[in-house]
Amino acid sequence: MHFDVLQQEAQKIMNNSSMWRAIGIAGCLLLPARATAETVVFPLSEGRSGYIKESGENTHVGDGDNTIAGGEIQVGDTAFRKQIKGIVSFNTSSLPSNARVTSAVLRLRRSGVSGSNPFDAIGGAYADINLSGGFNGNLALRAGDFDARADAAEVATMSKPTSNGAWSEGTLEALGRRGINVDGHTQFRVYHIPDDNNNGESDYISYEAAELVVSYETTDAIARPSPLITPDDIHGLRTKWEKYFAGTNGATRATIQPEMRGLTHAQWAQAIERTGANGCTINIEARNNLLRSADFPLENLTAARISNGKFTPDQRNTAQMRFLLGLEEAREAGVILGSFRFHGHQRLYPNNDAAKEQHFVDDFAGFINCARSLRLDHWLRGIRLGENGISPDRLFYSMDLAKTWAEQINGKTDDWLKTHGLEMHGARMGLFFNDVDTQSNSGNFFQRISEQTGYFTWCFKFFNEEGIGQAMSDAGYDGSDVNDIKAYLRTQCGFSDLQNFVQAHRAAYPMHANCIFVGDAGDAMKQIGNAKLQALTQLFNEAGQGFRGIVAVNGYSWEDENGIGNQNKAIYKVEPTGSDPQLNPASYERWSAWPNIESGTADSVETADVQVGEAFTHAIAAEVNSGPAWLSASNGGFFGSPQAGDVGVNAFRIRDNAGLEKTLVIMVLDQLHIGDGQVSTRTVLDRNYVFEFTTNLNTWIPTGDAKAGDGALWSIPVDYDAPIRFFRMRISP
Repeated sequence: MHFDVLQQEAQKIMNNSSMWRAIGIAGCLLLPARATAETVVFPLSEGRSGYIKESGENTHVGDGDNTIAGGEIQVGDTAFRKQIKGIVSFNTSSLPSNARVTSAVLRLRRSGVSGSNPFDAIGGAYADINLSGGFNGNLALRAGDFDARADAAEVATMSKPTSNGAWSEGTLEALGRRGINVDGHTQFRVYHIPDDNNNGESDYISYEAAELVVSYETTDAIARPSPLITPDDIHGLRTKWEKYFAGTNGATRATIQPEMRGLTHAQWAQAIERTGANGCTINIEARNNLLRSADFPLENLTAARISNGKFTPDQRNTAQMRFLLGLEEAREAGVILGSFRFHGHQRLYPNNDAAKEQHFVDDFAGFINCARSLRLDHWLRGIRLGENGISPDRLFYSMDLAKTWAEQINGKTDDWLKTHGLEMHGARMGLFFNDVDTQSNSGNFFQRISEQTGYFTWCFKFFNEEGIGQAMSDAGYDGSDVNDIKAYLRTQCGFSDLQNFVQAHRAAYPMHANCIFVGDAGDAMKQIGNAKLQALTQLFNEAGQGFRGIVAVNGYSWEDENGIGNQNKAIYKVEPTGSDPQLNPASYERWSAWPNIESGTADSVETADVQVGEAFTHAIAAEVNSGPAWLSASNGGFFGSPQAGDVGVNAFRIRDNAGLEKTLVIMVLDQLHIGDGQVSTRTVLDRNYVFEFTTNLNTWIPTGDAKAGDGALWSIPVDYDAPIRFFRMRISP
């Protein structure tokens, strides 16, 4: 049933009953009116409160001999540069089970200071929260509480108490209020950032009392939607969304703060729902600075270091939970339907490294449990295991990882995956499935995976990076010929083996013998080119049941060290055809998903507030009026092969289908320069650039690998003697 119909049916229920105030659908969810708020003050549970000292400087683990329960609470550092964290517990079980906390303040009363006030000597103080049985899985103070994962990090910023008897107060943000436990104890961990000031002197505050002031209102019980597991949920449109950070250590794909580009959570969700998407991807970043290496931060970091791409798992999880909570609040307010779900995606390259594999399991399970504790896991449909980065002949490893990790994650999440989905890439970056049907562990693969998951799908990722284009050429295949591309994918990448494997088990395991195409902003649309997209379309259509769907794209953002970068503010999708979604290049559309976020003219697609039902066709290239002879326009696109004599600036005057002339600048290089003195020897084969047409800059602006040129003009760097193909597309709301 389409969500518009669901909305109409739910509206009828609301109209016929005075008990319901608003609507949100995820399944179908009705929310009742709320009562007047009440306030209660919870005293400290003294036997379950105290402080823990670090075992040694920079160990970031607690010292069992310096874990002190009862008495005063200390927060700061020692003369031996050890961090001191305070633990405070409150028995909040007297709250009604249907309480909705509207306000909460954590208060600590100062009794003394050793050395300098740590608010001055070290930095600000923050509070983490745990509602799932206490830090480290217990309410009693233990050394492990020092570094145990939190359900939400930094949910309160504590104020500076300037005298003895004064209170340090921290108002809990929305995520922290959601973390207050109505079934038992709520525990907080208080600490300063950074961990110490390295001055060789004790700088800590002692607190003699603590209290938690909670205001709440009661509601009728709210039914939580269960995940919907059907083939339509497995396939169909997906979106991928992440933010790049560029700092002193270079660009990372660290997702600590979801990139909303000025939109509220409700506006973002409305844009997704406008496309009809039933699923999105949320990145649970674990590579680079989240691996246990020299760069892995074990203590929570300052905002400046977070913006440089460094953060802890707690800080990352909290940022993602804030995002999910924002969607939940928008749904509860009736602003969005909440009809889509997320897949958690983590790009970790284990490479048969046992330590990395275990880190992956622990980290993913921690994220799931965080969402479960905060009652936000109904926004998650499943997880997608990271590309494993190994050689094409190691598919056995991918298959074994899928089964082993599913079992281990279930063991740490109370069998969560058994009612949710698991998606797994093939070998290398997800492209190779050679001999998947004859691997020694293929015989019972679907049986074992079906015992651990609600559904399963393989992810076939095809892209133009990592030398794929050159590999096709080296193997004697024409990268611009659809039939040659299909032959390459079938034989060299194992697509035929994957097809045989899925179809052989499809009847017995319809929820687990599946395959989807996966890509991202570069891989899925701009880089693979139209010929490869057509080849994929035909392959998936010909493969039969279980092969359908595509991952689409929205919200990429990256910047270099000079603040120059590419910003996509739209969702690219391949529209499903009929009742069985298929890849279909003919209906390749761009959805205006980011309305009114930048200044501009009304006829700019990026700034127009396009509403459902409003359709228009964007300007497309009609002809090349002047410029070097090697470029021509045909079928709304540009085509040409620059030669050695065309190296340098090639300026063209382009006429669009509305009769307007614009300037296109193509910089032809003898080698493809990719920035900051780096030179790529990779030949551009079948590279497909998408042009965004804007009236205010009086030029064609290319997305993809294009770099900013002089003033308002942008240039496309390409190798000479390499064919280039540019195309335009229809624009729809």
